[in-house]
Amino acid sequence: MPYIENKYINFLSNRLLRFKRKSENLFTFRCCFCGDSKDHPNKTRGYFYLKGGTYAFYCHNCMVSMPFKLFLKKYDPHLYKQFLMETMGIKKQPKPIPQAEIFARDVILKLPSIFYLSNDAKKYCLDRKIDVKWYKEIFYAEKFKTFVNELVPEKFKHVNDDEPRIVFPFYGQDGKLFAFTGRSLPGYNDEVKYYMIRLDNMSPKIFGLNRVNFNEKYYVVEGPIDSLFLPNCIASADASLTADILHMGVNRDNAIIVYDNEPRNKAIVDQISKAINQKFNVCIWPSRWEYKDINDAILAGYTSDSISKTIDENTHFGMEAQLRFAKWKKI
Repeated sequence: MPYIENKYINFLSNRLLRFKRKSENLFTFRCCFCGDSKDHPNKTRGYFYLKGGTYAFYCHNCMVSMPFKLFLKKYDPHLYKQFLMETMGIKKQPKPIPQAEIFARDVILKLPSIFYLSNDAKKYCLDRKIDVKWYKEIFYAEKFKTFVNELVPEKFKHVNDDEPRIVFPFYGQDGKLFAFTGRSLPGYNDEVKYYMIRLDNMSPKIFGLNRVNFNEKYYVVEGPIDSLFLPNCIASADASLTADILHMGVNRDNAIIVYDNEPRNKAIVDQISKAINQKFNVCIWPSRWEYKDINDAILAGYTSDSISKTIDENTHFGMEAQLRFAKWKKI
């Protein structure tokens, strides 16, 4: 039993703030029940520890104590069901990729099909006005499907139609890579603009976790490229920008949810309505704002500071958000 619990602790490691292994059977992180300390963001007073042949949770701040099994049930009911099936020997779902197969940056760069940006890829980034400071965070795969298959064997059954793509890595707060997207280049397969590849199926689909500070105001946008133009910003690869924020249990009061400016897009309209009902701070773009997304505004000559200011001035909550939303949507 302890080795299975240990495996599921590893699955949670990317989602628990400031998670750290203190010793072989002792782990610490910021308590997700009390939020630990607002005054001291570096404090980690939640613990998993081995007791009597099984793991338990204890927080030295709020004094909450429970077996790991109960912690998992409260924190992630879906993962808890998988845990139960595995402990009972029932195999109804594919197992997530083990933590040992989640790669860090230095491992990725040893692979033969991944490189820093090529000239074509740099031109794409320059055309999108992505600051050169981000180039060290972005990679290029001449044969993207071949690259993916080196990490996830047989992910793509056929590679005859292989093509180059820009690779945006998704790192956790511990610096480990748990997913990445492959963005098509102009002139290639635009039918699938983005491939999302997850190396850890239990991880949140959030780009920028290795940089964000949830204890300060942070923005949540739709795509990795847009996130590079705003301070303290993350991007969700999920249609719902709020789902992973809720699932991770991080500070939601500091979040500003920023969907694309598409008032006639039913999917986006529905998601904004949902975010407002979930009591998030939501940006409702002003009627004079004619740009679809943040990168469009950058290309039109706006600066990151001016866009941040526009977002802040048009961020609303509760009833005010509902009123602004009703005027903004076109369906």
